[in-house]
Amino acid sequence: MTGADASTAWFHPNWRAHQLRARLLLETGNLSDALPAARASLEFHPDNAQTLILLGHILRARAAEGRSPLSESIAAYRRAAALHPGPAVARFNLGLACGAAGRPEEAERAFRETLAIVPAHGPAAFNLAAVLA
Repeated sequence: MTGADASTAWFHPNWRAHQLRARLLLETGNLSDALPAARASLEFHPDNAQTLILLGHILRARAAEGRSPLSESIAAYRRAAALHPGPAVARFNLGLACGAAGRPEEAERAFRETLAIVPAHGPAAFNLAAVLA
């Protein structure tokens, strides 16, 4: 692991600074700089589900511009969901990315998993209906 050893990664102050920078850059549309900032955060704290979801958002936005394959976004969301199975956000975004990648069966599964966690998740229900139509 670069930057910090695994026993102190959570406490290293740079992981959070890089994560916040990546979020700000994504929100302002600067995807070229957001990607390395998110990856730098993961160097210090590789198992941070929030940063993995953020990475997935960045990669999905880059894929929409033709600058990254959707498979990278899907991998980031999958890893986040595996590391932190409680919240539905990783699964919902996994469904969106799978749908955009032309993987309807995987999108359906992700939306169903989202609804199993949050039954009233309207966007997941809407997207599931769209996948099944």
